[in-house]
Amino acid sequence: MIVAALFVLPVVVVEFSASELRWVNLATGVDWLTWLDPLVDLAVMLTLVSDREAYLKSAGPDAFVVVSSFPVLATVGSSRMLRLW
Repeated sequence: MIVAALFVLPVVVVEFSASELRWVNLATGVDWLTWLDPLVDLAVMLTLVSDREAYLKSAGPDAFVVVSSFPVLATVGSSRMLRLW
């Protein structure tokens, strides 16, 4: 998950500095992939634990990052930077 979080920095740089559409599209694709990593992690853990409510309480920040850094919300602000947290 740390490796996926490190991909966010170059993606943000490319998204804001690229002038060619292919680089922006590539950055968008990588952005979605880096978002899928914590989402899959959260989904797998929710299926494996016996007490989902207790797990969500203990993994609250992780769930917050998954929800708040949804790539479609990129137009709202820089919530994607929360993935580095």
